[in-house]
Amino acid sequence: MKILNGLLFNIIFSLLLSIKKSLAKEFNIKYNDDTFKNLKTLLNQNQNDDELILRFVDKYYIISYENLNVAIGIEVSQNITFIGENKETIFDFNNRRTGYNFSFKDNNKGYSVKFENIIFKNYFDNSVGLFRISSFSNNFLFLVENCTFQNNKFKIFDISIYKSKIIKEEELFIINNCNVVYV
Repeated sequence: MKILNGLLFNIIFSLLLSIKKSLAKEFNIKYNDDTFKNLKTLLNQNQNDDELILRFVDKYYIISYENLNVAIGIEVSQNITFIGENKETIFDFNNRRTGYNFSFKDNNKGYSVKFENIIFKNYFDNSVGLFRISSFSNNFLFLVENCTFQNNKFKIFDISIYKSKIIKEEELFIINNCNVVYV
């Protein structure tokens, strides 16, 4: 009977996990593809499911976006995950000022932004961080996991919370298993 209950539990758990995965929208991002060239549009127009997952499948991406010299604005209205390939995916900013500006709009939902297995290198801007995070509450999570920050000359994170009311007491910002390297 215990074996049957364990088997039934595993089947139900697997089914629920597959349903959760089906609620996510997932894109494979290639460097020479339109999805990468129009990443801001892709991000801002595809946040209508439970989660948006972006898999960066190439090893090297030059982050310039048609020579923009400003941060890429992303309004966060669901969970967003950026995943590199086995900690070998490089985002090279070529000493430019193009970073990411994440604005958490629906502050009561507790959305998250996660970066995983990415090497961020050669970011150069003394006025704003590589990641600028703004919110009108503390009900969000920004997670960086298994990433490396290499040869970035100024601040990496710039966080602004515009409201003093505490909605949650958990961490807002988590860095796990990351390295900072200057070569």
